[in-house]
This record gives sequence, C-alpha cells and structure tokens, in this order.
Amino acid sequence: MNDLWLGLAFSTALADWYAVAKRETLLERIAKPLTLVFLFLWFIKRTSLQGGAGWFAIGLFFSLVGDIALLFERGFLSGLAAFFLTHLSYLVAINTPMGDIPLFLSLPIAILLGMSAARLLRRIASGLA
Repeated sequence: MNDLWLGLAFSTALADWYAVAKRETLLERIAKPLTLVFLFLWFIKRTSLQGGAGWFAIGLFFSLVGDIALLFERGFLSGLAAFFLTHLSYLVAINTPMGDIPLFLSLPIAILLGMSAARLLRRIASGLA
C-alpha cells in the first residue's frame, strides 16, 4: 500500500505537468494538490512520523496549502506565507535526527524534486529572456 501512494503521487505529478504544458487549468487545479496529498500519505505511512519526519510532514502540509493558494489569482501572499512556513519546517526537520533512509526510498523523491526544480528553472529562465 505504501508504494501505491508514491505511484499515485508520481502519476498525478505527470498529469500536472501535462496540464501545465497544454494549459488545461481544470486538470492542473486537480492534479497539483493531489500530487502533494499522495506524497503526504506515502510519507506518513513510510516514516510513521518518527524523529524529524514529523517536521517534514508539517512542511509537506504547508507546501500543499501554498500550492492550493497559488492556483488562485489572489493567493500569492497566502502562498508565499505557506511556503515560508514550509521552509521553516524543513529547517527544523533537517536539524533533527531522522535515522537511516535507504537509497531505494530516497531516489524516487530525489528524481521528483529534480524534475520539479528543472520545471521551475525553465519558467524562471523563460521569464528572464
């Protein structure tokens, strides 16, 4: 069941990227938050919120709030505040011992984060050009 949540997170992330590329607003408004919901569920099941994992879960929650806020025109400041709280949660989590995470578990997360960062950098670069 744990891997099902991760698979669903990956699938909805792909659907979100497709929706952004094709400017399918309705699909994006559904897929974007669902990606984090599934990732949040996978993370809770996988870590049982032991050690610093609870702070990472709080960060994921605030990230979900920020993503939802940014889907609306007037949600920028709310989204900004939510992502600020996300980063604060991650800072606390990084400084809390979490235990060992096997490579095969952290690799899918690293790939998803890398793909997300590439998408963001592409948007920034096109805006600067």
